Amino acid sequence: MTGPRRRARAVVVLVVLELVAVLWLAGRSARQTPVFGTGDEGYHLAYAVSLAEGRGLPVVGQALVPAEVLAIQDGAYPGPPLRPAVEVGFRGLSYEAFQPPLYYALAAPFTLLAEDWRDKVLVLRGLAVGLIAVALAFLLLLCRLVRPAAPLPLYAVALAPFLLPSLREQEVLVSNDVLLLPLALGFACAAWRAGSQRSLGALVLAGALVGLLLLTKLTAVWAVPVLTLVGLSVLRHRTTVRARLTVLLAGLAPVLVLAPWLVQNLSRYGSLTANELVLAAQAEVSPPTLPSAGEQARTVFPVLGQVLLGRRDPYPGWVVDLSLLLALVLLTATIGALLRPLGTWPAAAVLALPLPLQVALLSALSVQQGTQLLYERYLHPVVPLAVMAMWVWLAAVHQGLRRRRPLEDEQVVKPQLEGPVQR
Repeated sequence: MTGPRRRARAVVVLVVLELVAVLWLAGRSARQTPVFGTGDEGYHLAYAVSLAEGRGLPVVGQALVPAEVLAIQDGAYPGPPLRPAVEVGFRGLSYEAFQPPLYYALAAPFTLLAEDWRDKVLVLRGLAVGLIAVALAFLLLLCRLVRPAAPLPLYAVALAPFLLPSLREQEVLVSNDVLLLPLALGFACAAWRAGSQRSLGALVLAGALVGLLLLTKLTAVWAVPVLTLVGLSVLRHRTTVRARLTVLLAGLAPVLVLAPWLVQNLSRYGSLTANELVLAAQAEVSPPTLPSAGEQARTVFPVLGQVLLGRRDPYPGWVVDLSLLLALVLLTATIGALLRPLGTWPAAAVLALPLPLQVALLSALSVQQGTQLLYERYLHPVVPLAVMAMWVWLAAVHQGLRRRRPLEDEQVVKPQLEGPVQR
């Protein structure tokens, strides 16, 4: 067997092993993580159950969390909670009701598959594992678009973030975060095709997916400037009236998708979102400390390091320092990919722009709202894109060096072959 064929088979084996490991580890985390043991699973579940039982979107500040959620938290389930929801303050409110509804509408039918609330959690965690599988399929499609001739080596590299403890432990919980990963990778596929092939249909699809991302969680706002850049690139190369109208439609698509929810918020709360109501209720329990810009900047690399490690407490200091160094390399390489375009610049921005853009936007919002919003789970949807950008950029740099070396060798050897000039 020749060398290239042997390497190709090795890559196939590696990809298969990675896929099996990702799904197995995700399934194990879904089974072994204690019910309501981390995050706000109970409050996300309460939102989905409200839709499943026909009560509609819960009202922020009025809807109480079901007694079953408090009972599980108190360790009293299937009995009643130690104290009813009306007596426990903020903990008794269905405070995740301010979130956009897409994930909960998707999860609602699955909550009807089990009666026991602990089983409902396991069912929705199974849904989360299924969404990871969908994300893996979109990731393969993206690798085929970026590297049509040899997608599997890039796919093997891009699968690495799915093996990180942070991602596999948090992306299987009951939370709207789990839907962001497949939607973000689906958006990247559509945006890459629109940017590289000037496809109008792909641009409209990308716009609709931005709307779905925001209808899942507003922290996905990083996709808006990426869509804008790709749309402007299409306009540069396609100037017909049809192309202009299509770009306009793609820009309006997120607004059209979000409009019904935003209008309902206006009628209920007098504002487009209920974020301020939740922040005010939360401030009564734990007053926010307004971080300065410098303090917020110092949290960036620890959070990126936490993406690589997951829970940092069990690790010795040198491992934490190494994770911070790798985080610095990752962020620097993605920025380098922007400065040295990967093929066409808008297509490169689909991979390289989301991570630094998400870090910058969440840091600015943290300073503005006085609460920490730069959590590692908000970076999970963009980390695979950053890893792809880093790998493709490093491959382009390596290829450029290989092309330059023969030219330098030729310049050195040519005078030697010609010999001294005869007079």
